[in-house]
Amino acid sequence: MARTGKNALAPAPSPDLTISSKGNPLSMQNWNPARMTSHPDHPCVLPGIPSGLRDVHCLDTMVLPQIADAVKDETETSRRSTNLPDAPYRAAADAINNLATDLPQPPRDEDRTVRLLLAESCDDAPAELLLEVWRWWDGSFSYPGRPRSHPNFPRTGLLRYVGDPVGRMRRLALDDPESTPADVARLARDPEAEARCRAAEDPRLSPADAVRLLNDPADYVRETAIRNPQLPTRVLAGLLHDRATACAAVTNPAIPIPVLHRILAAAAGAA
Repeated sequence: MARTGKNALAPAPSPDLTISSKGNPLSMQNWNPARMTSHPDHPCVLPGIPSGLRDVHCLDTMVLPQIADAVKDETETSRRSTNLPDAPYRAAADAINNLATDLPQPPRDEDRTVRLLLAESCDDAPAELLLEVWRWWDGSFSYPGRPRSHPNFPRTGLLRYVGDPVGRMRRLALDDPESTPADVARLARDPEAEARCRAAEDPRLSPADAVRLLNDPADYVRETAIRNPQLPTRVLAGLLHDRATACAAVTNPAIPIPVLHRILAAAAGAA
């Protein structure tokens, strides 16, 4: 079928340069820039690529995983780019090497998929992007802890979020090395369970607050408080003797090793 309009000017893809969602994006048999067609609402232009190959639909599920893989292995991309057959293809591969810094941001309210992909898969994701994604995403099974565990996630200057209207941002204040036990006590009384849970895991939590959080309305806050080493010994002993709390209490780091051995021996004898 004859091509018309814009497609008439684009080079016909070679049969041996077809794309595959499962293949390596930079291998000869899988690279087909013609597959990367633009979307009228979400154009994402890669600089340095000839006009016939420039538009990439950033939300295309066939393209995003391949871009992520390319960004994660910059050295491999550079090596393969030297083996591509002509200048347009080499330019496309070279541009992907700089994707993390050169990729323009689509409209903020419509590109969560792109920002999440970069926050989880791109080691060069900027701190500003990671903080923004943290407001609505705290990790997945594939990337647990990200974006908070990302190497570029801010580690200082987080105390400014102690009064943030979003509870997830307030919890970041305790990650700041300048935070104090007073900040922990403040979050232990926070209206958001997520912020209280962060205080419940902090070793600077006061014994009184640790005991109080054992009665928190959120079950995951209670379980976190059970593991806090600041719990008084008699309270921890009671938790160990209660079937409902023993499994969590036995993981409390404040329990002396000899006591753990006696607990294990008693459990083995009762089995």
